[in-house]
This record gives sequence, structure tokens and C-alpha cells, in this order.
Amino acid sequence: MDASYLVKNSAEIPSPALLVYVDKFQENLKKAIDLAGSVDRLRPHTKTHKLDRLVRLKMKAGVSKFKCATLAEAELLARCQAPDVLIAYPIVGPAVGRLINLLRAYPGTEFTVLADDEGPIQDLSAAMTSAGLVIRVMLDLDVGMHRTGLPPGEEAVRLYQLIETLPGLLPGGLHGYDGHLVQTDVAERCQAAAACRGQVLGLKDKVEKLNLSVPRVVVGGTPTFPCHAAVDGLELSPGTIFFMDYFYRQRIPDLDFQPSALILSRIISKPTPTLITLDTGSKAIAADPVGDRGRILNLEYNGFYRQSEEHWTIEVPDSGRLRLGQEVYILPTHICPTFAWQQEVYAIDGQGRCYDTWPVIARDRRLSV
Repeated sequence: MDASYLVKNSAEIPSPALLVYVDKFQENLKKAIDLAGSVDRLRPHTKTHKLDRLVRLKMKAGVSKFKCATLAEAELLARCQAPDVLIAYPIVGPAVGRLINLLRAYPGTEFTVLADDEGPIQDLSAAMTSAGLVIRVMLDLDVGMHRTGLPPGEEAVRLYQLIETLPGLLPGGLHGYDGHLVQTDVAERCQAAAACRGQVLGLKDKVEKLNLSVPRVVVGGTPTFPCHAAVDGLELSPGTIFFMDYFYRQRIPDLDFQPSALILSRIISKPTPTLITLDTGSKAIAADPVGDRGRILNLEYNGFYRQSEEHWTIEVPDSGRLRLGQEVYILPTHICPTFAWQQEVYAIDGQGRCYDTWPVIARDRRLSV
């Protein structure tokens, strides 16, 4: 294990705890800006961490555009006075009223939302018109992930024209997320990313030929970030890249970013000569994707035996050589839900000392609106 991850005053930290190595986070941020070619091209995703302190560090580095998934994350960004926030999630049902409250409460932030269907677009127009408000709407395109969005064909052109004509709405551009592209081979991944990007840019050309404005194109996530960064005129929206969890470290080795968030755990039991139990259960670390939920960095082990809510039993060569209370550092497989499990994180400085705790504010679904 890299000694720079060992926390000097770890005895003061109750476990399980999520540690954020602030200097490493800032180094990753600088590297991402350099790779993007300009800080103006970055629109980092806030769903990864949901923390105002990290938003402010990004803003201090010059980031002014943000992406998020929930209205609570959008409000968190607005509280930080982020000037430009994309809510990359369909706004339907009661979320429309909450969005109106958000716009009224934070007039200094320009909000943009996604849409992929005529019904919600019409509903949003009616609600905005009734409230005397205007909001930008980006068309969400399905470029292969099949989660949200619509295919970039004639129906997409028609919906973009509809956004242009309806009161209370302004066309915000095009969005295409290719999160299904996780090929380990960088050439293969970038080739697939180019195909996804081509679908979005092809629709952009069609729309612009109708004299419609496409003010921005937002594409990609962490795996395809370097692929899209090589193409001008795009906004890039990585999230995990600033933390580099175990999944991406293992699957996307060409991303030269360092882990900046680990779980501090402790051995609480030694039930057999070849088993130990940690205090990091499924309520402290993400349970997805299928497979190992993390990588233990400072302990020799043979495999993972069982995890329950507050316990994680690990197979080891000889539990007798280990002591109860011994500290264990874990790199989570999926960092985003791991953040969401925490009420607070522990900020670690460049000298390896914990100097503060930061609340994970937007883990809640509702802040005030």
C-alpha cells in the first residue's frame, strides 16, 4: 500500500469511515482540466460526491458548469453559487413543482433540464408559463445505453423543434451519455465513443440546418472522457475520474488518475483461523456492480466470504497473525453510492492528517425545495 494513504491520526476516526484525500482530489482535478484543454469544457457530475466542499474546490479551480442527477444536488450547487447547472434527469410529476421552487429560490443560477418525450415537454412548458418562468431544455439522446433519451432520428428533430416553439422553454442543446462503454482497450473504447458522438453531432447538423440554435453538446462520462476530450466544441461530464474507484482502476487502466477516497475499516472479530470480520457492511460501501465490493490495500487476503449490513467477513491465510482493532484501508469498487451511504466524510490533508469532517449534504432527496 502506498504510504501516502496512511492517516497519521487515524485513531481519532471512528470506522467505517470514508476518507477523502484532498490533495489527491485536487491533483486529479488539475489533470482533468489539462486533459480537457480548458476548464470551460468541463461539466463535472456532482452525483459522485454530493458535497458542497468539493464543489467549492472545483469552482476555485475555475469550474463554472456542473451536472447533477437530483434536485437536491441542483440546490446544493445553487447554494454554492454555481452559475450553470444541468439537471441530467427527467423532470416529471411533482418534480416539476419542485423545479419551479428551485428557480424562484436561486435566480442567480441558470438551470437546464433534460427531456426525451413530448408529454413532459408539454407539461414543463405549461408549468413554466403559468409560473412566469423560462427554462432551458436539452434533448436527451439514447446513444446505446438504453436508460433514458430517444434515438437521434427524425422524432428527435421534431422534439427539438417543439422545444423551440413552446412558451416557457428555450432550446438548450443536446446531451448524449455513453456510460455503457467500458472497454479496457483504449482504441476500442474510443472507436465506440466516436460512433456515439457521431450520432449526437449528426443530429446537431440536422437541427442547425433548420436554423435552430444548439448552444451546447454535453457528452460522455469517466471512461470516454479522454476520447471526447480530443474533439473541440464539446462539454465533458466525468464524475468518478476525480476519485478513481477500483472498478475504473481495474477496467480503465489508461486513465492516469489516482484514488482519492478510501474506506477506513477495522477488524472486529476473528471467527475462524482463516476468517476475519470487518466493520464495513453493506451500509457503508456500494453493493454494486456484481462482484467484489472493494479492494483491500494493506492486508493479504484470499477472498470475500460474506457481507451483511454491518459486517464483512474476509478469507485470510491466518487470522491469528492479525489483531482485533487493526485498521484496514479499502478502495471501493463503486465510489458514487459509497458517498451516498455516508453522513459525513473525513478530509485528509497532504501530510496525511485528518483535519475536518464534511457533511454529505445532497445524499438527502430533498434539501428545501
